[in-house]
Amino acid sequence: MSNPSFVQGATGVLAAAALSVAYGSNNTAHNLLIAVVRCNSDLATVTVTDTQGNYWTQLENQAATGASLSQLWYALDCSAGANTVTAWDTASYTSALELLIGEYQSGTVGQILTLDTHASTSGSSGTPASGNAPTYYNNDLLFGWTNNNVGSPITAGLIGGGTASLREDQSDVAAYEDNNAANNTAGTIAATFGGSQAGYWACGIAAFNVGGTSFYQSASQKDNGPSAVSNYVLAFPRPCKLGDLLFVSAMWDNGNAAPPSISDTDGNLWTQLPFVNGSATRYITCFYCLAAKYTGSINTVTVSWGSANSLYGNLCLEEWTPSAGHIFVLDVYASSSSGSGGGSSSGTPVTTNYNGDIVIGCGGSGYSQYPTPDSVWNVRSIVVPVRAANITEDTIQATAGTITPNLNTSAEYATFTVAFASIPSAAPSGVTNSLMMMGLGI
Repeated sequence: MSNPSFVQGATGVLAAAALSVAYGSNNTAHNLLIAVVRCNSDLATVTVTDTQGNYWTQLENQAATGASLSQLWYALDCSAGANTVTAWDTASYTSALELLIGEYQSGTVGQILTLDTHASTSGSSGTPASGNAPTYYNNDLLFGWTNNNVGSPITAGLIGGGTASLREDQSDVAAYEDNNAANNTAGTIAATFGGSQAGYWACGIAAFNVGGTSFYQSASQKDNGPSAVSNYVLAFPRPCKLGDLLFVSAMWDNGNAAPPSISDTDGNLWTQLPFVNGSATRYITCFYCLAAKYTGSINTVTVSWGSANSLYGNLCLEEWTPSAGHIFVLDVYASSSSGSGGGSSSGTPVTTNYNGDIVIGCGGSGYSQYPTPDSVWNVRSIVVPVRAANITEDTIQATAGTITPNLNTSAEYATFTVAFASIPSAAPSGVTNSLMMMGLGI
């Protein structure tokens, strides 16, 4: 066993709306891939893909005032082989792109690097700094990144007093990592870069841990309206992994109050939480599967009412991987709603019982609302149809206690907050048989 470490990287710049950069050597199976993208327009809509078909997740989307945009993307548990990463602005606002890619290994056989925490911010002068982010695990790989608008020289700073290796492109985009595990203990961290900036900048930090609980993939479905439908159908982007947590939130409007049923093509066992209505015709419900089956095929989820009852609505899917040697159990859930046609809600608070819970907040609203991004909540899907918005966001809560999502719902709204604990396969003292049975849907 050794510390997580840098394997290889590459950079590129191109005066176009799309840019491809190849790794110099084949990627090694199960490593972590990272991409930092800079666009010269803050209106850009960026997508990242690669030739190995890895699943890329956008982690940060930070605008540096002065018409530039920086994003951090990552792919967990990558496939082996030659690989080229492509970033492009699908909205075609960008005329120049810069791309910095990296590959990292966990240092532990049979374990992958997974996301712990992240943060980002922007400024107009001085030294770029990411802002603080709370880590849950010790010995994280800490990754800092920055860009500026004027090409000022950037030098590596420090994260928590550790060592750093600078990866740089064109002097105005840079990243570095600190893999000195002796300095990386759980707590508040921040990334800084040297070199005072005369122009606008964006800066961020991400922490990746070895073998911990981690988000794997998500999908969301847009509005089905206005024609009435009897079911919603949505597929996960990749085959689901054995033993993972699957979570589905379903929101519908102007339909039957009868709760829907759920099924999937992998044949998993699902449990439904009580559904909530935010008005006489607006509803939200959640389903979960604590231990997914593995078939090697794409898993398609169907939520059905049995007849054409729903006029507007959508689905959000998530998949999570437990820590090595752990399983998921349901910890706690709560819901709230308003049918008055007014008011607002940040989400429903819950009080968790276990450190390291996955907390998922979801909300349905009568109007298009957006959560406020921060260093705590990861927004997985914002589905804004004609009449009913559906938002899903999540976080890993380091310390048990009361937590409230920042869903920002309004009008007739309904919200759900659900927490899942990752516990050792052999239940520890304090986890009762009844709790495990409730969590497993028995």
